[in-house]
Amino acid sequence: MSYAIDRTRLARILSATPRPQGNLVDKPTDSYLPAGMPGAPKGHVYPLHADLRTARKLAGRIDRTAVLYTCNTAPCPQIAAELSSELRRIGINLRVRTFPGGIAYEQATRLNAPYDILAFGWEADWLDPATILGTLLDPSTIGNPNNLNFANFRDPATSARLAAASRLDPPKRYRAYAHLTAELERRAPPLIAYGADQSYNLFSGRIACQHYEPLYGVDLATHCVTR
Repeated sequence: MSYAIDRTRLARILSATPRPQGNLVDKPTDSYLPAGMPGAPKGHVYPLHADLRTARKLAGRIDRTAVLYTCNTAPCPQIAAELSSELRRIGINLRVRTFPGGIAYEQATRLNAPYDILAFGWEADWLDPATILGTLLDPSTIGNPNNLNFANFRDPATSARLAAASRLDPPKRYRAYAHLTAELERRAPPLIAYGADQSYNLFSGRIACQHYEPLYGVDLATHCVTR
């Protein structure tokens, strides 16, 4: 699946969806850690466009059905339709189940919920890889009402390495997460990243002292006006 999807097309669908913030577009990515996050890789493990030759070689001759959970408002149905089209080309037929609001997440947290794929977005709480990897791959939360390990990922070796990385201080901390991220994406990716929010802002030429915080955006309190 990591080779079959077209991240550029999926990110374009996200960018076309109106946002409350009004200034976000999505940049295609294959990394769990977005640009600006400490430990984010500089290269790519997977292509930003579909590599069907590789995907079909890995998938073999299959005819399978997978259940996709997602929401019922834009861009969820559009993303689901695109994923259905892309995965059908490697023999995976999606059966899409849509839910209102955050019900898709609630359904996915249930133990042994009958789904194979959940299309969802995630925003880090602060600028640290642990808020992504440590949260979305925590096996101790599986089956709990607040579970965010939607992949139901369980791997004792990876969990031990995540715990070890969380105890380190920078820069060793960020290097450990970077190595772990790359290995996860290559070896047995429990998640597939395809788009990361990018913010664009237009300022008057009189605005100086601009400071942009990668996670929260423009820091208005630090701006000043030139004379």
